[in-house]
Order: sequence, then structure tokens, then C-alpha cells
Amino acid sequence: MRACKIILVFMISSMASGVSAGVADYFNLYNVPNAALNFGNWAYGDGGQSKTATFCIASSNYNNAYNDPPPAVVPPAVHELYTFKVADRSAPAGFFMYLDNDDTNTGNARIAIQVQHRDRKAGNAWVALIDNTLDGHTHTGQFKGCRNGKNSQLRIIIANAELEQARAGPYRARLRAIGLGGSSGSVADTDNFRADLRVSSIVRVTNLNNVNLGTYTGGGNINAIESFCVYSNNDTAAYGIQVSSPNQDASDNFYLVNGGLSAAVPYTLYFKADLAAGPGSEVQSAILSGNGNNAAVNCGGSDNSKLTITILASDMNLVPADSYSDTLTVLISPQ
Repeated sequence: MRACKIILVFMISSMASGVSAGVADYFNLYNVPNAALNFGNWAYGDGGQSKTATFCIASSNYNNAYNDPPPAVVPPAVHELYTFKVADRSAPAGFFMYLDNDDTNTGNARIAIQVQHRDRKAGNAWVALIDNTLDGHTHTGQFKGCRNGKNSQLRIIIANAELEQARAGPYRARLRAIGLGGSSGSVADTDNFRADLRVSSIVRVTNLNNVNLGTYTGGGNINAIESFCVYSNNDTAAYGIQVSSPNQDASDNFYLVNGGLSAAVPYTLYFKADLAAGPGSEVQSAILSGNGNNAAVNCGGSDNSKLTITILASDMNLVPADSYSDTLTVLISPQ
């Protein structure tokens, strides 16, 4: 037997076409960071809110993570244009945050938000977006990975008026970023993201005015009613009410006093969490409960609670002629 050697020769040319590796119709919309759009807890008085998320949108003719300036390749590596929009993934049109992430909620159980976009590296101004509608102009993408800095920003703005009338609880917007880019301008990519917010419990009293009891010239008892609106943004509109006066005694009795504090007229104060007939419960130091309005801060223009002041004629007949007054502090708390 005789052994023979066979030599195999194999050569790879330097891409006879003259095209460098990595040429591609490349577009990638990187993740929008949810944490950047978490507004946390909002309380009354915090005002309108704004959060910004910064992320990368890559659009080029190469699937390579080049720095700027890119290396000399054939064809030259260039940044390609892209278009952009955001869509609300919930059923109703428009941008909203929904209480309990339930997109069937309406009225003050959802919060209207504004969504804006800009190319931060190009220094573009913020553009207010319309739900599921391209923002009207093109942007320049980065190379893969945005090694020279993230180029895209989304901003969510919530008006103070929306927050002040919102029901208490957790809210979420479910959104989708959508882009088209690459060399052809038709490569699509999307990213689902969200924005979160929790609205604290709020109670407000409106239309509570000073009460002029008039002049007593003899006769019967004095009864005066002051109606007002109580708004409570929890699910049942529940609230607690406590009324105090600097002229209360240790037994929680209320008094009207004259200017020199030398004479006092006792009176009884009642509270009722509706406008039906009858004075309601006598007010003392304990917190009384009621259910107000959770749909509108001004109760839709109608009052829903009342205080009744009763002064007996027999008590007024015991004090000298003078002017008598008292100052009440009404404290409403969520329940």
C-alpha cells in the first residue's frame, strides 16, 4: 500500500462585491423605560405633573454598533431617517390613565394626559402627539445601540385640573411606541410601555358661608341652616366631619359670646349629610360620618350637606342686649 497526500486549497475573497459586512436595512426602537414614567403618589396641592423617558431609536444602513464617526466601510455607514408615533393600547381613542387599569372607566375615573416626543440630540422642540398618528416629520436615527447617546424622548404631562377631580386610587396608561425606519423607511418596530400614578384621598368643602342670625327682638327660637358641598374622591364618597369652636366648654356645648366675653348665649349645632328635612345629628367632639359627592369637586353646583343652628328664646332672654358671635372650624377628613 502506498500513501498519498492530497492538499486542499480554499480561498475566500474580500467580498468581490465590495460590500462590507453588516450592511442591512436596520431599524430598532429600544425599550421605553417604564420606571421613568412612574409618577408615584399625587396629593392635593402637588400641582400638575410631568415625567420624561429617554431611550434609543436606531435607524441606519448597517446592523453594526458604530460610534460616530463610523469607520470607513463600503457603502459608507449613514444614519437613516425614521418616523414615530404613540398609540394608546386601551380601547377608547385618546391618551388616558385609567383607575385600576380599567379602560371601561369614564368621567373622573380616568385622567386625560398629553404625550409629547422630541429628538433630543437634534435639539428638536417637543411635539404634542395625537393617538396613533405619526408626528408629522422625520427624525434621524442612531447607529445600533446609540453609542453616542440616546436620542429620543417621550414626555407625559398631566394637568392639575385633571388630578384634582380624579377619584382616589391607582391609575395606569398602557401605551405603544411605534416607529418606521431603516434604509427603506419601512422597517417597523414597536415597544409597549406604561405610565403609572396613584391619586391620594381628597376631601373638599365648598359653598360654606358665614351665617347672619339677624336681630332678636323677642319671640320664638332662632333656627338657621347653612348648606354646603362636600366632595370626597374615594369610591363611596365617604368622609368624616368634626366641628370645633374656641368657645366650646368641656362638655362640648357651643356658645355665642359678646365682645367683652362677659356674656354668652348657648346654642345647639346639628349636622346632616343631606338636605332632607330634619336637623340631623347633634355635633359634639366626636367625628360624624357622611357620604358626599365623588363625581365633581363642586358637587355639580348643588349642596349635599347642612349645619343647623338652634338658639332657644329662653337663653336669649337671659343675656343683655349686645352683639354675639362664634367662629366654627369645620374639619373634613376622608374615610
